Amino acid sequence: MDDTGRRRPKILLAECDDASARIVSAKLRHVIPCDVLPTTHGEEALALFTEHEPDLVLLCLRLPPLSGFEVLRRMRASGAAGRSVPVVGLGTCSMASDIEAAVAKGFDAVLPGPVFVPDRLRILLDELLARPRA
Repeated sequence: MDDTGRRRPKILLAECDDASARIVSAKLRHVIPCDVLPTTHGEEALALFTEHEPDLVLLCLRLPPLSGFEVLRRMRASGAAGRSVPVVGLGTCSMASDIEAAVAKGFDAVLPGPVFVPDRLRILLDELLARPRA
């Protein structure tokens, strides 16, 4: 629960390396009161997704050993929860065509690097967490 008595959202953060995971986790907690489930491994991301049923997933496009695209494909194929949880791709893609391709493959949004712009991140998180889930 946060200070207002509302349940804190659970955010699964699957980043490419430990340093990035620590930085993004800290930024997330600064931007929005939340519980962060960090990982740097695709298979572990899938296990955490199943076990904890997060409200939102932030998923590095270059996640090892499975790419973010493969992790997303498996999440979406896992059932109703997998189809309804918003998933944001994290990556260094900055061209509109790269972002459009990621959205076409099932990402709800893509945050090109750096994702550490607090206002931009807060607006996106608020929007995605407010969506009704199927």
